[in-house]
Amino acid sequence: MDESAMANQYQVLEELGSGSFGIVYKAIELASGEVVAIKHACTNNGYASETLTNMLPD
Repeated sequence: MDESAMANQYQVLEELGSGSFGIVYKAIELASGEVVAIKHACTNNGYASETLTNMLPD
C-alpha cells in the first residue's frame, strides 16, 4: 500500500516507538474507527508500511 492510500485510510495519532527495523505508529482506521498500529518498516529499498490490527488494547 502506498503512502497516499495510507493517508486516506488512517489518521496517525502518535509514534509508539522506533528501532533498527522501523517505526510503529498508533492510528485510527477511518472506515471502522478501530485503533490500529502501523509499522513503517525499513527495508533494503527504503520503507514499507504494514498495518497491524488488534495489537492495541481498547
